[in-house]
Amino acid sequence: MCEGILVDQSPVDIDSAEVLAAMRTALADPYAQLETWRAMPAGRPGGSGFTLGIFRIEGAAMSSGATRSWACILKVLQPATDQPQYDQPTGLLFWRREADAFGSGALADLPGGIRAPACYGVQLEARRARLWLELVADEYDQRWPTSRFELAARHLGQFNGGYLGADPLPTFSSLQRAPLLGALLRAPRRIAEVERLEAQGEPLWRGLFRTPIAPRLRALWARQEELNAALDALPQTLCHYDFAQHNLFSPPGTGDRETVVIDWESIGIAGVGQDAGVLVSTAYIPGVLPLSGISDLTEAVFQSYLDGLADAGWKGDPTQVRFGYVADAALRWAFNMPPAAPILDDAIRLRDEGRSGKPFEETVAIRAAVTHVLLDLADEALRILDR
Repeated sequence: MCEGILVDQSPVDIDSAEVLAAMRTALADPYAQLETWRAMPAGRPGGSGFTLGIFRIEGAAMSSGATRSWACILKVLQPATDQPQYDQPTGLLFWRREADAFGSGALADLPGGIRAPACYGVQLEARRARLWLELVADEYDQRWPTSRFELAARHLGQFNGGYLGADPLPTFSSLQRAPLLGALLRAPRRIAEVERLEAQGEPLWRGLFRTPIAPRLRALWARQEELNAALDALPQTLCHYDFAQHNLFSPPGTGDRETVVIDWESIGIAGVGQDAGVLVSTAYIPGVLPLSGISDLTEAVFQSYLDGLADAGWKGDPTQVRFGYVADAALRWAFNMPPAAPILDDAIRLRDEGRSGKPFEETVAIRAAVTHVLLDLADEALRILDR
């Protein structure tokens, strides 16, 4: 007799037959029997607009004559509305992309030190998909030392480099082709917010940015089409597209050999170096690393990524890699990182404080420090473009 408990009031129904199938795959025992199980929320739906729920499923099973405990993650995908962007297979917000990636087998055996969670089942319906995935843990509780960021960058270089060499690119139809579209959609509004604060002479802003940054943002925006065209001309590889620390895990016992990466909803094709820019741009946002080392980590991550490409046998031009790295980081984050919106809007300030659990002054200082580095990367990207 199997007991299932869903502890929250969720629109997602989970029945024992689904759990049984996932459990048998997880335990590699087609004859295992469920004894008890329960489902608990494992994270709030993301801002993508198509993650309906994420649940930790755990319980006990009878396997080979003994009771065994087990656990997995159930991720339910469904478009929030009928807006067309959720149904464009290669677009930014295609709702089913992660299910397609796991269902195609493209994530089952990745090159280098990158690994996706094991998949215990993919169930597709007309407007909903369910992913049954391995529950992964992090030996640092996701408060990584700088050396672990460098190792992740090397693993990423091995992964990207594999697809620049012998490993064929996946061919499933929903691979993303517009990685920077979402970041650039808000750029004009973000620049206007910065210009407003600089015109007002707002004291907090002046303390964070002693010289105006709006002209540098304007210069980057004026050439974003050229930069994107140059990124498209780089050697192309398979990219995760959201290689940020909150999606990365260093598994206990194997963290020196692999980095497990979750949330493949943005997987697609992009230029060499582009994936690595996300890692360094987001490394400081949780406030784990000291801001004094941000420039050093930026260079260390890049060098480790180059080392990973070399591990994979890639012998291309490092300048191309550097351009992909700095141009993607700048275009993706330089417009959205400056803390103009929370300074201008009390509601946004309160929301950010609630999400981060940190005082407003601390979060804006972190974002300002990262912004300075991103603007330097933007200037470097423009210099490379003009060579």
